[in-house]
Amino acid sequence: MRLSTLPFLLFALTILLLTTFPISVEATCPRFDSVEYEGKSLTIYQNTEVPKTSEYLKWKQSLRCSSRLHPGRARYKIVDKSIYLVEFSGCSENLKPSVIYPLKGDNIAADWLPSEFDAYGGKYICKRRNSFCMIYDTKYHIKTKNGVVLSVTSEPNPDLEQCTSREGNIENE
Repeated sequence: MRLSTLPFLLFALTILLLTTFPISVEATCPRFDSVEYEGKSLTIYQNTEVPKTSEYLKWKQSLRCSSRLHPGRARYKIVDKSIYLVEFSGCSENLKPSVIYPLKGDNIAADWLPSEFDAYGGKYICKRRNSFCMIYDTKYHIKTKNGVVLSVTSEPNPDLEQCTSREGNIENE
């Protein structure tokens, strides 16, 4: 039986390409929700699950960008003990909430947020190992109830231990 040379050539070409070009082992950091607090932009690593209307789903599906994992993130702002949804951040475009929720206006009380969540900000210290995600020096613990902020506390970020190298120095790339 005669073997076809085409499958062999394709296999050989695939092996050649895989061994010739380096493959990155670091992932791109996905997009996350954020909250503005006392003039600082803080990153919320957990999903805040905004209400999904048909307008929201259409807009999110229309986004075309490299961050397909988490496009269309929410931006919140804490003002006078209340937390509001103030903007959606798309790949290269921002969208006011009134476009998604036309009957509610541009600053919507974020009463769907979990009763407690963490946000991270302050001084950038290093990148998380094996990704491009940033580790900041401060962790903020935010407690809410029906769009009202009950408390905001801060502490040193426990993830800072990921920023020390084998010699014990802080890595700041």
